[in-house]
Amino acid sequence: MKVSMKRITRVGLLCILIIIAADIAIIKLSVQTSEPPRSSNSSTVSRHVTEHAVHGSNAANIKTLNEYEYSQGGKKHGLYIEEVFLALKSSKRFHKQRVGIILDTWYNYAQSSVYILTDGDDPSLAANFGNGSRYVNTKCGASHKDKDLMCKLQVMYDLYMSKIEQYKWFCSVDDDTYINIPNFVKMLREYDHDKDWYIGKPSLNHIYSVMEHKKKKISYWFATGGAALCISRALAKRMMPLCGNGEFIKRGEAINNPDDTAIGYVCNYLLGVPLTSIPEMHSHLEPMWQIDPLDYHKQISISWGEVVASKVIVIPNRLSIRDEIPQFPVSIDPTRAYTFHCHLFPKSDSCRKIQDRLGALPDA
Repeated sequence: MKVSMKRITRVGLLCILIIIAADIAIIKLSVQTSEPPRSSNSSTVSRHVTEHAVHGSNAANIKTLNEYEYSQGGKKHGLYIEEVFLALKSSKRFHKQRVGIILDTWYNYAQSSVYILTDGDDPSLAANFGNGSRYVNTKCGASHKDKDLMCKLQVMYDLYMSKIEQYKWFCSVDDDTYINIPNFVKMLREYDHDKDWYIGKPSLNHIYSVMEHKKKKISYWFATGGAALCISRALAKRMMPLCGNGEFIKRGEAINNPDDTAIGYVCNYLLGVPLTSIPEMHSHLEPMWQIDPLDYHKQISISWGEVVASKVIVIPNRLSIRDEIPQFPVSIDPTRAYTFHCHLFPKSDSCRKIQDRLGALPDA
């Protein structure tokens, strides 16, 4: 009997992995996008910056990236990272576990852009965000319930609108996501912030359907918050009557769905703006191990977490790092975020500090 159960478990697990892989393939084929052509050198940006200097202070890092990025082809619309409002969604219970990784890695290239929106006071953490000026205690609940998620989204949108002339893009990212800032900025430069753009990546392989006001079935596309998503300044302004001053919460109540699905409801369904899907953006809802290590430098965002295959089977969802890539042991880098960061920016000051704490990376 024990042997039979093991065989059943193995067969079940194999079937689940096959289904997941099929879903990812379907997503790539089924999602309609309005993505413009990319410049021929877009895939080599991070690698070039990696091979050149990203040393010294964080301000110097950002300046170096900006100067290099802006000098490259494909800059249809001038943009610096300082012109992007990047909301980092978190909860106090995840400050040490998740936000600490972000502070050690990609945050170093986007400090003046990142506002953390959380649900509790944390003075020591707040000091990292503009001495507290970009740390926002939303006063929302800490649960994952729709009401608390929509509360944070409302605070986030209102905060952006209060600073809209300073930032050309309104973007959001979860605290279990790594953003490759050079590729992120280069991607946004392909789009005009003065036109309506809703950018991200869907987590479903089909259009999403819900009941509006519990009466009418509607369908639309939405970008999952776990992969990061962006809205142009022009579109954010159009959203104001529907979303400003408490109205966003009402939109969520209309469909009985929270944050990222509510954003899709407003942008794609109510305002008719198509979702522009970016293949290089990834959330924890897709298998990270399917990303080819040879393509790491092309990615814009990655995530990590767990795939719950059954009540008794939980699979770590993280990058599958090849042996030839210098890496930290999984025991001290379970998310693989530190290894990924140092793979992209091996000469950076941030990678050096990570190695000072975790131990030197072995030679490839």
